[in-house]
Amino acid sequence: MVTVLASQIASLLAATAGPDGDPEALLDTMIRAQIDTARTMQKIQKERTES
Repeated sequence: MVTVLASQIASLLAATAGPDGDPEALLDTMIRAQIDTARTMQKIQKERTES
């Protein structure tokens, strides 16, 4: 199941990047965005628990 999911993600990234795009750069950007979102959510939760 994980292999199928990884294959689908790779296909989606290749399609999203387009014919001249770089799927690895797109994946890197997506991962960084997810990390930034997770950090923001953790900061918000921490601030809520401290108040």
